[in-house]
Amino acid sequence: MLLANAVVRHAFGKRGDYRTARLVAAARVGAGPTLPHVESTIADVGDERYERGAVAFQAAGGIELLVWKHLRALAEYKFTRCRQSVDAADGARVETLLRTHHFAFGVSWHF
Repeated sequence: MLLANAVVRHAFGKRGDYRTARLVAAARVGAGPTLPHVESTIADVGDERYERGAVAFQAAGGIELLVWKHLRALAEYKFTRCRQSVDAADGARVETLLRTHHFAFGVSWHF
């Protein structure tokens, strides 16, 4: 997936300063092309290749919490969706709806 995103951030606190805010929320939406790797074997005929795929979409939301001085804790949820239709071995066509849910947690250090 090669997705372009638009992001909106909001800092809660004095003057909306992202560096000093105790809490920062972010929302993101994106879309872009996919390049699926197709591997299949049908009736002892194998095939493996990359091909041009459908457009994928994603939406995400997350927060950053100031823990101590420059240390922040992060949490984010992201949903990705794509309906693929690709060629398979022996002239077959495969279609599927792909949906993923991602939960990411971590820490960051801001200067």
